[in-house]
Formats: sequence, structure tokens, C-alpha cells
Amino acid sequence: MDEAVSAYLRDPAFFGPDAELSYEEISEGNINHVYRVRDAKTGGTLVIKRAERVSRISPDIKLDVGRGEREYNYYRLCEQSAPRYLPRARGYDRDLRLIALEDMSPRFEVLRNVIPDGQIPDGIGAKLADYVVTTTFETSDFGLDHQRKKKLCAEFSNPELCDLTERLVFTEPITDSPENYISDANAEFAEKEVYSDPVLRTCGAGLKHTFMNSPQALIHGDLHFGSVFVSRDGDIAVFDPEFCFFGPIGYDLGNLYAHFLMGAIYHDVRNGGSSGFPAKAEKEAADLIYGFFTGFAKRIRRDCRDPMLSDPGFSRDFILGVIRDTAGFAGTECLRRAVGIAKIPEFSLLDKQGRAEMERRVIRAAKKLITEAPAFDEAALAGFIADRK
Repeated sequence: MDEAVSAYLRDPAFFGPDAELSYEEISEGNINHVYRVRDAKTGGTLVIKRAERVSRISPDIKLDVGRGEREYNYYRLCEQSAPRYLPRARGYDRDLRLIALEDMSPRFEVLRNVIPDGQIPDGIGAKLADYVVTTTFETSDFGLDHQRKKKLCAEFSNPELCDLTERLVFTEPITDSPENYISDANAEFAEKEVYSDPVLRTCGAGLKHTFMNSPQALIHGDLHFGSVFVSRDGDIAVFDPEFCFFGPIGYDLGNLYAHFLMGAIYHDVRNGGSSGFPAKAEKEAADLIYGFFTGFAKRIRRDCRDPMLSDPGFSRDFILGVIRDTAGFAGTECLRRAVGIAKIPEFSLLDKQGRAEMERRVIRAAKKLITEAPAFDEAALAGFIADRK
């Protein structure tokens, strides 16, 4: 690590001038390099994340180096309403493009890492729902002064990373991009079921347009099992909100739902239906959906600032609209993980036959979610994983 970073971290606000610092890279994602910093004298630690121009996933993907400041501002804003669900943001340096965060490792591990072994924590669906309800209600027109919200929309404008999502999630997986990857055994299947399906393309276009034009609330923008910490006693902490912007609430919910679904399919394939994980994932996913539906409705009844938006008929229609968006966005997340450039580890943990089977089942589920999203309500989506086969 360069001396400018070490000098910054030796500020008394962090480790102090006499610290003996060491750096351990702990990056797991596709974009950033992240390090755990340790002071040999005190044993104290923190995590630093430095925004680089080129992504880790591909040298052709260039990124906004100011994204760390936007991420830091997300932590600072959302910790006012949901401090129990976020690591503490310790500081940000614009010149170094570096954000310093509380180190969660002594008590937490990444949710993605426990899914292959089936160790899904009890109650996580309800806690994730509460996180989404709290952070989005407080930054929506229901819970925020309208003028303040409009100013925040500009502050959190995120064109480069939104463009990345629009390409990697909503365009390439449906249009047979050369960046896509799927098992050779499924090349014809993908051509028929994805790239040549006009209904899927039309519905996908609608979801892309919704993503681009629905500033309902400040959303995380990349909320999946790789951006959630869990503890042994079931606490959660959400991190990596660099894709945040004012967008459709269902996008965050849909991403989470998709990973419950893909985890269930993985365990079905790996264990031949003998695993108890799919039933557990179904329950937690249902709690995610019901938790959002009931939690957001409660916040509107109790805390809505606008007398028109508190109308019961409108508020129910709004929440149902979010649920339908959730179904569609869950489908696009599944499709991009099965077909697109950014995979989840579960695919690589299976043998060739198992991987091909998982790809097909994820694609079928994705298509159903995307094309039938307008017909979903909270009960239908809550029970969808039961029909994953």
C-alpha cells in the first residue's frame, strides 16, 4: 500500500501516528480491491476500499472513481434510520478515493459464503425486509420532504454504474452478447429460450425502462448475498452500496429474492431433492416479501408526510406495484447470473452435468418471473420458490 494511504490511516481518528500497519486483501466482488488494515501494536482493525478506474471483472469496464464518496454518503444518510444494519463509515478521503469502514469480521461473515453449506440464518428474510423498508421509506416521497428528495436525487445520481447495470443486467443477458457465458450443453437451450423469445425481450425492455425511470427511493442498487454480512446469532449488516441511486424499490427486493431462489435450486440439484435448504429458503423469501408488504404499509399509515399519498387505496396499489417489480427484477437477476458475465459461486461448485441442470432451471424460473410479473401479488411471489422445479 502506498505511503499516502498509510499516512492517512495514521491520523488519530483511525490508528494514530505510531501505528504499525499491515494490509490484507479481502476482496470478493467483481469491481473493487478491499483491504483489512491491522495495527500490530494494538490489534485494532478497519477495512478500506479504494475506487479504481478499471474493474476486476474485465479491463474493458471503466468505472467512476468518485463512487466511493457516493457510497460514503449512502452510509451517512441511511445510518440515521438503520444504524443496526450498516457498518459504521469511519471516513472518506476524496484525493485518495478511499473509504474507511468498521471491520465486521470478528463477528460477521458474508452471507454468500454460507449458502453452499446450507447455513441460512433463521429470520434473515424478515431482517432484510426491515432494512429495505426502513431505508427506502425514509428516502421516498412518503417519508421525506419532496424538495429534499429532489435534491438528494441529484446528489446520488450515478450514471456510470447505472449504465453498467443497464448493460450487464438488462441488455446483454437477453441479447446474446459475446460477453455472455453458459455451458456448452445449454447453448441451444439459451438460444431458444432466451435470445429468440420475443415475449421475454419485450418484458425485459419494460423492466429496463422501469429501472431507468422510477426514482421511488434511495436504493442500494446491488443488494445480493455478496453484499450482506450475517452473524452466528442472526444479525445482518449491509455493505457495498456503491451502485446506490434513486430508483425502483423492487430492484433491491428482487435481487435478494433471486438469491434465495438460486440457492434453493442449487441445493435441489446438488442433493437430489434431499436437502432441507430449499424449504428454508422458501420460508425466508416469503418472510422477505410479507415483511416488506406489511412493513411499508405500516410506515405509510404511521409516518406518511403527504396526506394524498397516505390514501389507503393508493398506498396499497403502490406496494403491490413494488411487489410486481420485485418479481420481474428477481427474474432479471437470475437470468444475468445464469447467462451473463457475472456468476455466483454455486454454478462452479457443481460438476458439468449439475451446472447445466442448474442453468436450465434458473433460466426457466427467470423467464416465468419476468414474463408473468404483472400477475404477481405478495402471496403469489411468496410461494413462487415452492414451484421452482
